[in-house]
Amino acid sequence: MKQWIERSDRRTIAILGVLAMIGMASAVALTSGRHGGLRELSHQRAVVRYQVQANRAGWIEYAMLPGIGEKTARAIVAWRSEHGPLVSVDQLEQVRGIGPLTMERVRPFLVIDEPQAEQLAAER
Repeated sequence: MKQWIERSDRRTIAILGVLAMIGMASAVALTSGRHGGLRELSHQRAVVRYQVQANRAGWIEYAMLPGIGEKTARAIVAWRSEHGPLVSVDQLEQVRGIGPLTMERVRPFLVIDEPQAEQLAAER
């Protein structure tokens, strides 16, 4: 019976197999923790900060804020249509569904154009 793999080829395959096992063992050793356990590799998430112009934003922009859903976002826009532009971000607490905790979450994301706010305050 004729062997289809020559003896020298079998030796080369065995050597390559041993080298592959050494390579895998090295990779595990490099990624394992101090006590031999596997170390968790994670990527840091980029923090994206954006600001919403409170008097110009539509309900979609408001809905992207933490703690604000579609219903509350639509309520903000409706409140603004009924009462006029916001002079202060704190006025949003007058909108049904927005309490102190929600205000704390969204305050860093909301801005009011200062010249516009001063003009509105003078008119009121």
